[in-house]
Amino acid sequence: MIQDRPRTFSSPDPTVRRLSDRERDIALLVADGLKDVVIARRLGLSHATIKNYVRRVRIRLHLADRAGIIAWVTARRDPNHPDVSLVGADPTRRREPSGRVTNRSRGARV
Repeated sequence: MIQDRPRTFSSPDPTVRRLSDRERDIALLVADGLKDVVIARRLGLSHATIKNYVRRVRIRLHLADRAGIIAWVTARRDPNHPDVSLVGADPTRRREPSGRVTNRSRGARV
């Protein structure tokens, strides 16, 4: 197996694009150490919905558990915006502290 290493914008990790924007947001929040219940409250979604998102992230990335999500995100955090973005993700979309996704190019919330 090839060793995982942090990517740069010049060589984005294609696995980041396997996830939807919401799935990336959930992965970032899981990597921040938040429990599903807290993520659900923060995003205004049900606990069951968050559990499904976490499961889908694990399936799409072929990860066994939450620790795998944390390791995957840690290896791919954007060094310029470590709290809100992953290398290879759309740079105009960022997660606000409230958990909402903002499209920076238009200034509108998505």
